Amino acid sequence: MRERLKRQLLPAMQLGMQACWLYAWLSLIEMRLLDRIVIAPAAILFAVAGALARAGVERLPLKHVARVACCWVLWFAIAAFVGKLLLYPAMAWGQSDWVFALPRSLLRLIFETQPAELLLLCGSACAWYLGGRAVSRPASYETLLGQFQFGLLLLLGAFLLAHGLGVASGHPVLLSLAFFALSLTGIAITRSRHGSESASVPSGRHFTGSLLTLVVVVSVLGLLAGIAITPDLVGTLVDVGRAILHALGSALLFLFSLLPAPDMPSGAEMEPPATGDDAGLLEFYRTLPWPALLRRALFILWVVVVMGMFLFALWRLCSSLLEWLKRRNNVSGIEIESLDTGLLADLLALLLWLDRKARRMADYVTQFVRRKMGTAGEPTWTSVYAGLVRWAAKKVQPRKPSQSAHEYQAALSELLPAATPDLAFVTDTYAHARYGGYEPDGRTVQEMQLAVHRIRRAPRRRGADRTNTQTEGAE
Repeated sequence: MRERLKRQLLPAMQLGMQACWLYAWLSLIEMRLLDRIVIAPAAILFAVAGALARAGVERLPLKHVARVACCWVLWFAIAAFVGKLLLYPAMAWGQSDWVFALPRSLLRLIFETQPAELLLLCGSACAWYLGGRAVSRPASYETLLGQFQFGLLLLLGAFLLAHGLGVASGHPVLLSLAFFALSLTGIAITRSRHGSESASVPSGRHFTGSLLTLVVVVSVLGLLAGIAITPDLVGTLVDVGRAILHALGSALLFLFSLLPAPDMPSGAEMEPPATGDDAGLLEFYRTLPWPALLRRALFILWVVVVMGMFLFALWRLCSSLLEWLKRRNNVSGIEIESLDTGLLADLLALLLWLDRKARRMADYVTQFVRRKMGTAGEPTWTSVYAGLVRWAAKKVQPRKPSQSAHEYQAALSELLPAATPDLAFVTDTYAHARYGGYEPDGRTVQEMQLAVHRIRRAPRRRGADRTNTQTEGAE
């Protein structure tokens, strides 16, 4: 029973995830072109039919190529039958035109466009392929996680495009809830592995209760978000963003207006600015003696190239994420947290990370304000060390650009051996405050001042005196 559940449950969830984003895009295209939704539900049924057909063909004693060919022959027959029912209900069954209507529409794409036939042909083919892929390839944690990321990106793109075009998308809240419920369930089932790689089904009430609780919470939050986030709210946020950008542009224009105008020679006239009107250029290209067939072919080639680049970019992004997840999860001897505590632990870790970043930024701002707004007579650790570097550059040896603070300390210690402890104290305090985020108190700054005073009075080696004789004489 468990093996049968594993073989049927995970492919069904994988197919359901793919059906959600496929339905979103098919319904968007259909509403944009045909103002109705008829083909999208039928195409989703092709995914189920493709999965059943692939599962049945896999049992036949045939080679892989023959199995694939049989599956696609079945697809053509079912697609022609569905096309007859949806697009040609008045045509007699005895006529053969409805059988070849879909492939004939693909051949006539260069001369004319038939949106319904092309949408049914492409949508059913995509759904049929996804159904067969869900059955032929076993579902694992990595594949489900990669498909979750890919499907989430496609759903978001479909909903944003539908809102931008003003098209009523088909049940976006229900699609999102179904997608998240199936994704969370499948990922959680494959994540809870006990013992071996194949044991990937629920094994306790605690896990099942946690999973159902998480799905219910996500569903409730999704419903609330779907109720709260309306097109009017999105439009208001977009208007606010435009107002902010307009205010920034006005401020920049005001700042640029304060700059002095360049001096123009007398009698010189400025060229008129570009108007941005490309009507003349477009009219010139329309009048070129290109055949209508060549124009149509170039347009189709351009659309294919652009869509191919977009899909290739999505595929590369998802494959890179999937490879990273595989490398990340290819470890042994690490205990994986349970589902009910993992989400809270990740959320707590994120909050703690944000708290550390905020504290570090506040300390940095405080130090910057103290350095810039402090009184002129009050010494700081930066001013004390800067004074030491200026004095050493004039009297002993200048600091090279490639030297670090401790390397410069070692060089000065060779020329001022009696001041080695004081040099070490001043340098270590400066490095700790400069690179370690430590703020010395007033007593430490006073000790640095005393150490610098002793360094200046320390005897120098004769080589250093001869080296800096000209500098001291110039002073």
